[in-house]
Amino acid sequence: MRSYLHCVILLISVSGSLIVTAAALGRLANGQEAASPDSAAEKAKRAERLEEMDQIAASIRVASIDGDGSETPAVMSEQPLLRWTDPTREFSDGGLWVWRVSGRPVATVGIELYSWWSLEFVSLSTGLVKAEESGVHWAPRTGGVEFKEIPDAPAPAADESGRLRQMHQLAKRFAAREYWVGGNGQHYALRLLPHPVDRYSDPGSGVVDGGLFIFAHGTNPEVLMMVEARKSDAGPARWSFAAAPLSHAEVALKIGLQDVWTSPSKDPPHTISAADPYFDVLTPRRVVDLSRTGKKPKPPK
Repeated sequence: MRSYLHCVILLISVSGSLIVTAAALGRLANGQEAASPDSAAEKAKRAERLEEMDQIAASIRVASIDGDGSETPAVMSEQPLLRWTDPTREFSDGGLWVWRVSGRPVATVGIELYSWWSLEFVSLSTGLVKAEESGVHWAPRTGGVEFKEIPDAPAPAADESGRLRQMHQLAKRFAAREYWVGGNGQHYALRLLPHPVDRYSDPGSGVVDGGLFIFAHGTNPEVLMMVEARKSDAGPARWSFAAAPLSHAEVALKIGLQDVWTSPSKDPPHTISAADPYFDVLTPRRVVDLSRTGKKPKPPK
């Protein structure tokens, strides 16, 4: 998800918490263990890292902001939608959580382990959202996604299984690329993961059916794409898409030869802030709360 440029790490004290802005992230030690991925020791460490990520995710409070300024708390997914690792990008574990309002995703947070935890906040809302976590205040000034009709798409099927088949077919029409402008200057073709990581509907807002798809570098998610059958007062439901970056790099989507969506690079000299729909920070490692997990601590040796 991140550029691996050598950068100066900027330390900021926020409400007594030490935060490192991820825009200034450089090459940090990735903390990967030497143990085999299948070893008992690695499985135990992987389980402990998941508990740590769970604790971080549970500490994040997300809300959707209505037109009158009122806030609706979003509900966090109980489990990560996706778990991954990417040694080529110098981190050893990652997970993606989603927050929903009326069943529909409004925000995601990707959590990745470098030497510290990286938190990547992404708005999936056409309106405003906000989030807070340990002194981090994320409040984008604009919506994170804009829906566009998918050209030449069929009418949404009458049944759920038929619509799911259509979503798969429509998602496969898109091709995604990633370009590290300030890093190694290389282009990467991203692959579409075979199944949507989330399936949802929100009849109250006209969403008949929807799926959240991921384009990834290996298994590392770089682009989030929503495919929705959306109904308006003006007529029947139609298939639309919207996308959001989960990367500092420039990322883009095409249908055939036509560019249909682009997110520009966020690496220097560009800057990002907590007022942007995509924002990331670093936060320190956590001590796993065994009382919350119900697990007994290991006896001292």
